[in-house]
Amino acid sequence: MAKRLGIVYCLNRPCALYSIKIPFTCKNNTPADSTPQAACLTEGLLSAMSPKFSPRGDKLIFLSHDAAASSGVHSATAALKSIQWTPEGAKGGVQTLVDVVSRAHGADDFPGLYLAALPETPFLNDNTLLVTSQWRSSTAVLAITLDSGKVTPSNEPNLPVEAVLISHKDAKEARPTILLPHGGPHSCYPTSFFTGYAFLVTVGFNLVLVNFRGSTGFGEDSIQSLPGHIGTNDVLDCMACLQAAADTGLVDMSKVAVMGGSHGGFLSGHLVGQHPAAFKCGVLRNPVMDLGLMIHCSDIPDWTYIEAFGCQEGLKRMRIKPTPEDLHGWREVSPIAHADKVNAPLFFMLGAKDMRVPMQDAKQYLAAFRARSDAPESRVIVFPDDTHALDKPQTEFEQFLSTAWWIKRHLP
Repeated sequence: MAKRLGIVYCLNRPCALYSIKIPFTCKNNTPADSTPQAACLTEGLLSAMSPKFSPRGDKLIFLSHDAAASSGVHSATAALKSIQWTPEGAKGGVQTLVDVVSRAHGADDFPGLYLAALPETPFLNDNTLLVTSQWRSSTAVLAITLDSGKVTPSNEPNLPVEAVLISHKDAKEARPTILLPHGGPHSCYPTSFFTGYAFLVTVGFNLVLVNFRGSTGFGEDSIQSLPGHIGTNDVLDCMACLQAAADTGLVDMSKVAVMGGSHGGFLSGHLVGQHPAAFKCGVLRNPVMDLGLMIHCSDIPDWTYIEAFGCQEGLKRMRIKPTPEDLHGWREVSPIAHADKVNAPLFFMLGAKDMRVPMQDAKQYLAAFRARSDAPESRVIVFPDDTHALDKPQTEFEQFLSTAWWIKRHLP
């Protein structure tokens, strides 16, 4: 068609990716090559757009809307492609990570990718890309593994998430708020009285208690949806619940802290690392911070395999001596992977006799955290006679009093 065509919302327009070497080699301030040539990277494709380099810089990831470009419809199913990249440029041809899905046979079957562009910063880690795509009549967050192209929906249909918002009965405006993911991860916050939380409410805080996917009380499918997706699904659910609480008008989003123990501490570490702008401070009680260390010192090393790799894969991998691939996988899902991004001051509360998550785990994280030249404030209190639960009466009194003091310092 011999006229200019609109491109906004039109994914059927042919496009390609090109590379050109810059800066040019110069001599006497003159480019060695005065006519550098642009090389097409996507020969054979009608559509290539939204390029992103992987965190390691070894892959160029992009979307292809060939289905739209070849059929003429303005929007169709996308494909995710990649090109190996070296310091010299592209190496090899285009590879398909996620292909066009012609037909999804059931509501739970992956129906393909439906997005116009990749997010500005789409990488969860070196090997995982997060995108938002349409899934039938719903919107799904998808985790895509770069080395295999595996697509994992982070919010599968019909898997419920709930949170309990606790506020003072006289509260009429937004208040400083503490987000509290529970431990386990397969446990639950019931709507029942707890002295420590009641104390935090009386001194001026709202509480958001999150029952993320994987919590008990919501059916077996919900429980089984979390293993293999810790640090992703549960983090997404925590942030969604915080936003839902803010939508009530009772949460001051400029004054939010996070607090959790065990897996709740694991999530607290992930939240301050993955969402550093959202939290002003954190309190972590016997937290899981580095699964690669926990495997060697915990009394439940099988937990690290099941929760990190999923039930079937975890059982296959389970061994006394982990492989380098196991250690890499644990690193990718551990809060320590995000330690350099944390802006929030952190308060660690540890039990010296904890055999479930021995305090070496948190201390290793703290060593990495404090090694930063710009490290935020951190504080540690060790309860010499406590185990994992930190539930001795004197300990409960001290930890919640200390929590209130710490959070009031950082949520003025």
